Amino acid sequence: TSAPLLFVHVIQILKMRANRVRSDDSTTEGTVRRAVLDIDANQVGFNFIHKPGGEAHLLYICATLFLKEGVDVCIVADGPSRHDSKRASSTRKADRLRNAIQWTKARIELATLLLNNNNII
Repeated sequence: TSAPLLFVHVIQILKMRANRVRSDDSTTEGTVRRAVLDIDANQVGFNFIHKPGGEAHLLYICATLFLKEGVDVCIVADGPSRHDSKRASSTRKADRLRNAIQWTKARIELATLLLNNNNII
């Protein structure tokens, strides 16, 4: 079985990668290289758009969590130049999640109907 990926694991992975890059680079010997994480503001904003506090505030909280752990954060926002394929992939993801919820509801309704019919017979 697999273990859930926790925030602390993500931090460890980012720091290990930063250390590996530092050890491979002989010109930066003896310097500390901090882990860096790029955050797609459009993707995070899309996922939190209807949450209390708004997408900008939640993006700030997300970035702050990483900064407190010593990981530098670069927030990337494409703005109006965002390619249609990126916008479409977010929409497809939302559609898949919405469909999965609808299928789960349908399976629950079907199971309930089957249980009720078995009790009648």
